[in-house]
Amino acid sequence: MNKDEMLTSEVSARIGIVITAQLLRDIGFEPVRLDKRAVIWDANQYPKMCEALAKHISAKKLVDRPVDTGERTSKKKPTTAPVTTNAGSIDDEEEL
Repeated sequence: MNKDEMLTSEVSARIGIVITAQLLRDIGFEPVRLDKRAVIWDANQYPKMCEALAKHISAKKLVDRPVDTGERTSKKKPTTAPVTTNAGSIDDEEEL
């Protein structure tokens, strides 16, 4: 590899976040070559990669919403009392 080439991992290290080769392709860059499993990029394109990544990330704040992981912000469980009748507890799965 020469001084004008860089690995995807080097792009990630310089920026400080994990970047994938697929993401770089998705935002319009093509590798200069492949070396076995390594994807080699034109190091002279690095400033343009940063600009394109910043634009890509900025656009995401307008489109994507946080993924609901099902976790609650409060660690407390909701306090709901079971419904009881003379017959006992009613299960949520049972029909009324």
